[in-house]
Amino acid sequence: MAGFKDIVGNEQIIEHLQNAISMGKVSHAYIINGPQLSGKMMIAEAFAGALQCEKEGTDGCGECKSCHQADDHNHPDIIYVSHEKPNNISVDDIKDTAQQRYSDKAVQQ
Repeated sequence: MAGFKDIVGNEQIIEHLQNAISMGKVSHAYIINGPQLSGKMMIAEAFAGALQCEKEGTDGCGECKSCHQADDHNHPDIIYVSHEKPNNISVDDIKDTAQQRYSDKAVQQ
């Protein structure tokens, strides 16, 4: 998974997200919107990786266990939400996905 340092362009959103991390003021949710293939997924993955990195910087280190799990799309705290109509993901879709994810974890334990 690419970190912020690997993303070309989108400097303003990257700076905003890194500032939120460094100041400890990360919001409960972010909407990353833009044209297809504009780097939305890369930005979201870099942000999630930075938040989960064990070295606690403004970018993922790419070396710790958390970063490796994020790279493999196998981190237990990073949830990917999809929908048949990608531009129509609602708050309820996200709540349902999270609820299902955590209830599945409880059943596995």
